[in-house]
Amino acid sequence: MENTWKKEFKYDEGMLYRIRQLLGMVDFNKVNSVADLGCGNQHARLVINEIKPSVQYFGVDVLKHESDTIIRDFNKKEFFHQPVDLVLLSGVLEYIYKRNLKTFIKNICKNAQMVVGSYSFAETCPIRAPIWVNNLSFIQLASLFYQNGFVLAKYEANRLLPPPTTTPPQENITKEKQTENENTGYHFLFIKNIKPKINLRKEKSKLYKFLHFYWLRGKE
Repeated sequence: MENTWKKEFKYDEGMLYRIRQLLGMVDFNKVNSVADLGCGNQHARLVINEIKPSVQYFGVDVLKHESDTIIRDFNKKEFFHQPVDLVLLSGVLEYIYKRNLKTFIKNICKNAQMVVGSYSFAETCPIRAPIWVNNLSFIQLASLFYQNGFVLAKYEANRLLPPPTTTPPQENITKEKQTENENTGYHFLFIKNIKPKINLRKEKSKLYKFLHFYWLRGKE
């Protein structure tokens, strides 16, 4: 089973912007340790140091981009078993084969109190990148967290690119450029449930109603 993420892929400004958006969803008063799964060049470490320098950071990736990267291949069901307050999943879930996702998320939930991440869901991103190896709906992904005792705390749109510093004249924006800047992915924050048991069927019903309202509102 070949990993589709290669070492020569570039980490660009859009990825750093996404990390800032994700970490902005988190209350760092409750965070003293972070595992950045699929850390790449460890852009998240820079952002975390700006927010709270005392946080213990673990960068985990299949490739050794930095000298202290912890090497794990999630598609071989390898995992970094270290209890942390927060797990960061920025642009990594699309590269994990569906047959491995259940184990991957189960391991995350065993080791974390909160999970913040991004994903391009089937409902909002029907055109898939050739290197993505799965195509999940929001309910499919959320169910994996709910089955392991986590509940949705926050959910917001992911703008792929930071807003331009200057707004170009409307007539100069092509249809293709507008498409590039559309919201195709979403950010989520799951937290460990403090209730003794989750009624998955009831929670799914609530999530469907929430998504229906959220996506309709986004199209207004």
